[in-house]
Amino acid sequence: MCTALVRVAVIAALVTGCHTPPAGSTLVFGDEFSGLSIDRAKWIVYTGPVYNAELQAYVDDTATAYVRDGMLVLQARARAHRDTAGRAVEFVSARLHGRTTFRYGTIAARMKLPTGAGLWPAFWLLGEGAWPAHGEIDVMEYLQDLFRAFTSNNVTGVD
Repeated sequence: MCTALVRVAVIAALVTGCHTPPAGSTLVFGDEFSGLSIDRAKWIVYTGPVYNAELQAYVDDTATAYVRDGMLVLQARARAHRDTAGRAVEFVSARLHGRTTFRYGTIAARMKLPTGAGLWPAFWLLGEGAWPAHGEIDVMEYLQDLFRAFTSNNVTGVD
C-alpha cells in the first residue's frame, strides 16, 4: 500500500481552473489563476536539476511561466543558458510544484498542450520526499518526436 503524500507538479502546459469538487468533498488545493502573476504562496517555481537527458534548464522567469487571461502559461524558449549543474543548454522552460500535500482526492485540470518535436508537457503527482524513491503518478504526459506522438499515464515507485 502506498502511503506517500503527493505534491502537484505541472510542466509545460496551459492550465486553467474552473473545476467544482464532487458533492461531499473538500477542496484542498485550487488555483483559478485570476491574479496578474503566479501566486508564490501556492506554487514553487522549480529551478533544480533536469532528468532524462533533457536539453533544457528550468528557470524562474516570466518569459517561461506567467498568468494570462485566467490561465497559467508555461512556455519553452530557445535561449542559451547554464543549468544548476553548470551544463550548457540551448532551451529554457518552466516547472512548477504546488505547495500542498494530500493523501487522497480528485485531481482536475484543463490543459492546452503544445505540439512539436522534442516537447514533453506533463502533469504529475510526486511523492513527498526525494524523487524517484517516493514515487510519481503521471496523470498526463504527451511526447512527440519526429516519428510518433503519444500520451500516457503511469504510476511508479512505492515506499
